[in-house]
Amino acid sequence: MVKEKSMYDRGKQHGEQKQGSAKTFEEYSLRGTPSAILVDDNGLVRHINLGSNGFLDGAVKQLFNE
Repeated sequence: MVKEKSMYDRGKQHGEQKQGSAKTFEEYSLRGTPSAILVDDNGLVRHINLGSNGFLDGAVKQLFNE
């Protein structure tokens, strides 16, 4: 009889197999997910948002209106 892996074991295995990079987190000093970075036409970082708190809509509208 084959024992099914627990959710924890499956998550751990997925994390070990995942080949990713935290480059964006390091470059912009992000501290969690979800995160959003708004960059203007000149490549200047105008806003960094952590979480899904609804502030992103206003920041995007403000950037478009400039």
